[in-house]
Amino acid sequence: MQVLHNSLKFVPRPLSNSALDGHNIKYGDEVVRRCYFRVAGWLADHMENSVIHGIYTTRCTICKSPQDRLGDLHKYPLRDAQQYREWIDKSDIESLHIRGVKCITNALWTLRDMIPRELV
Repeated sequence: MQVLHNSLKFVPRPLSNSALDGHNIKYGDEVVRRCYFRVAGWLADHMENSVIHGIYTTRCTICKSPQDRLGDLHKYPLRDAQQYREWIDKSDIESLHIRGVKCITNALWTLRDMIPRELV
């Protein structure tokens, strides 16, 4: 799985950078406009979302619902990719495991101005 995320870093990064920096694009009317691209969605089923987000398949990729409460309509706290990145940097495997997060360096965590849980 880490190989997938290492490769994935190179695909959306240019889009992530242009979300803040922008690109000059020449339109069909010959006018150059500043455009800001964003990674706004990732079309996938639950299994693929689990892989992309580095979350165990028995967990929700968006919120921190308990494993035995999947499907309940209760509101649970949203996942915090920044916190997961800090735990990866500190090698805090136990904190990741408790929350159903795989111990990998997730490519989505490295993108500027993007929240991974919003890509569903």
